[in-house]
Amino acid sequence: MVKRMPGNHIVSLTSLPDDIVFGLPQPITALSLAPTSQDDIRQSGDMVYHLINGTNSSYPQPQALAITVIPTIPGTNLTLYLRYGDFPTRDVYNMTTSVVGSGSDFSFLLPDLNESPVLYLGVYRDRSSTQGGPGHNLSVRGLTCDFWNERSHEWREEGCKVSPSSTTTKTVCLCNHLVEDRTDFAASFFTLPNTIDFATVFSADLGENPAVFATVLAFLGLFLVGAFFARRADKLDAIKAAVFPLPNNKPYDRLQYLLKIYTGHHVGSGTDSKVAFLLTGSLNDSDVRALGNEKNVLTTGECRTFLMTTSYDLGHLQTLHIWHDNGGKGTRDSWYLEKVVVLDLQNDLSYTFLCDDWLAVDRSDGLTYRTIPSASETELMSFGHLFFSQTKRNFTDGHIWMSTVSKGISRNFTRVQRLACCLSILFCTMIANAMWYQTEDNVESPAALTIGPISFTLHQMFVSVMSSLTVLPVNLIIVQIFRKTRNKPDDKHVFAEDLVQQTSGLSGQRVREAQ
Repeated sequence: MVKRMPGNHIVSLTSLPDDIVFGLPQPITALSLAPTSQDDIRQSGDMVYHLINGTNSSYPQPQALAITVIPTIPGTNLTLYLRYGDFPTRDVYNMTTSVVGSGSDFSFLLPDLNESPVLYLGVYRDRSSTQGGPGHNLSVRGLTCDFWNERSHEWREEGCKVSPSSTTTKTVCLCNHLVEDRTDFAASFFTLPNTIDFATVFSADLGENPAVFATVLAFLGLFLVGAFFARRADKLDAIKAAVFPLPNNKPYDRLQYLLKIYTGHHVGSGTDSKVAFLLTGSLNDSDVRALGNEKNVLTTGECRTFLMTTSYDLGHLQTLHIWHDNGGKGTRDSWYLEKVVVLDLQNDLSYTFLCDDWLAVDRSDGLTYRTIPSASETELMSFGHLFFSQTKRNFTDGHIWMSTVSKGISRNFTRVQRLACCLSILFCTMIANAMWYQTEDNVESPAALTIGPISFTLHQMFVSVMSSLTVLPVNLIIVQIFRKTRNKPDDKHVFAEDLVQQTSGLSGQRVREAQ
């Protein structure tokens, strides 16, 4: 059927007057389907409606749908009514057929979805034939005929369609062309997710789904309890994130330096000892400055911000001398200093002093005094520093679940907001699970992949990817909305980002990058 011209040139044959007909077998379900779910149906009298949506962003629209109805009780008489785009009635429908009392399954094909990809199937059961139970199960599968295009190296469906003579066991394809010297044809078969009709799901009888109702109420109750404690923690975080002026600042000092002091995450890293420091610059020294006498200021795993003012410019900062008097009680006498970041608000410069060591008489080298040079660009860009800093940030701020209980989270994305995002992810995951629940029953003997002790099927991989595409986009948008919102004005506290933006051109984003 492929014509070769003189010179051994190949001519593609397209728009043939008669379609090329070929059939491909398809795997079908073993008919051990789950009972009809109440989440995707609507019942009106003796008529049960199923919403069948042939379109979904997770997979291409099929060319045809294979629908199988299985009576669950022998002797059940069913009448099927099909209508595009709206609920059918016994008088208004596009297609109807009957399944009379044999108890065997009945299948039919919808070869053309161009009229409307959304259709409603009404199943009418003759109550006089049997009593009790939903009366039937339903299976919906999508069929598509494709060919392999050698030029574009992709599967295409132009010129191919599913024949009305197709069955649930065999897909018959009609194609009006041959391309190149070889054309590969295939019939795709994929399982449609369970349809959730939100127009009717809220009118369902809650008594028929007590487990789902109780689970949702339990999660909402846990959220309210968690939100109460998260709100309290947010108020404490607001106090901790405020800027503390040094006690020996003078009112006539005109130059300002912002110090961000990070305490380590080791057990017992915080201290109540009196801490003092001295900054050495290329032009001047800061003199000895104390952080103050307040307790629980330098706590484990947290950052505190202090404002230092001077009457003269220190120049480029070179060295930080820092120590404490070891006067804390019990385990609060020692201190693990991670790093100190100093922001020069006049010159828009940032200096980082890396310590990562104990200032304690009973740990490390036994000294409570450290002399720390300003870190070079090479040190700040080293793999060890970047790996530790990024890992810490990912756990304390990036990980949506762990950040609800971690310390030092972002002020513009509070714990309550993060907890609400967790609830959204949880409920979206439940919806995704409902969409793909027991869809593997529609695949006979799915191919399994085994990697060491792990075994999974291609259908399971497909469902996991589709579930992720269902859950992730909407929740990523919600998280980004919270992150991009502006902070609520606070008349009680001054925060580092606000102070920086008021006194210099250094942006809040650069403050976070300096950390």
